[in-house]
Amino acid sequence: MPESGNVNGGHHPLARQLCGQEVPHHHRLAAAKFTEALAGTLCEAVIISSEVLEELLREKQYANAFFNRIRELNLEPMLVVFPRNQPQLINSQRLPTIRTV
Repeated sequence: MPESGNVNGGHHPLARQLCGQEVPHHHRLAAAKFTEALAGTLCEAVIISSEVLEELLREKQYANAFFNRIRELNLEPMLVVFPRNQPQLINSQRLPTIRTV
């Protein structure tokens, strides 16, 4: 799992950029950093885990952009779906906002 594009444990900016979607200015280097990290790794597989892909890959233009970009990076795309029950989903979305004192 790449560290690049990781914000609070999620790869939302990276996923959005790989889908061709605009991201806030402070996240615009996510895809470039990801590409750099790929060049320096000997890993046989890369996992991009992002719940935002659920909504983006439903739209043809974003799905095409994502899979084309993955192929441009000389990766063989494979989509793995991990369904979550609602309490897990809610907890994962709240986790970045919860801080211990």
